[in-house]
Amino acid sequence: MMKGKLLESEAISLLSVLEGTYLKKNKERRSNDFITGECDLLGKNDVIHDIKIPENIRTFFDVEDVSKNYYCQGQGYMNLWEKSKYKLTYVLLPDSVEMIERKIARLSFHLVGDDFIKAQKQLIHNNDIIKTMPIEDRIKIFEFGYDHEFINQVNERIEICRDYIKTKY
Repeated sequence: MMKGKLLESEAISLLSVLEGTYLKKNKERRSNDFITGECDLLGKNDVIHDIKIPENIRTFFDVEDVSKNYYCQGQGYMNLWEKSKYKLTYVLLPDSVEMIERKIARLSFHLVGDDFIKAQKQLIHNNDIIKTMPIEDRIKIFEFGYDHEFINQVNERIEICRDYIKTKY
């Protein structure tokens, strides 16, 4: 999560280049009677973008579909902003020098000798690979639309939970 916070603006810039349009970080938080949230980007044509920055090259390539949690998050954002399309966007970015140094320091607590040296070299090598990859190979986008029925079910479950809490407390 730290990498995502530190590199979010770089990810937005990279996505802007790929999309051929200027995308700007959303800073507005919205709420309704059931949910609250702050989406990452509001794009053109009723599209909400959400940026995820994987920890490393392996976790980027492991992503093959939308997780249940991110699907729920996307539905919530579309509901709050009354938008019909959602793009869950994974952006693979290299670590900064400071991030690499921190990762190497953490490795030193777990590995010694040749194992530490090999892991250190692999970490630096993988980071260098990311830097040479074309933009289109460093971004994965999963699109889906607003599901009114899903939101109704979520709202119904929230009401059931509220009723339960009232009877218990």
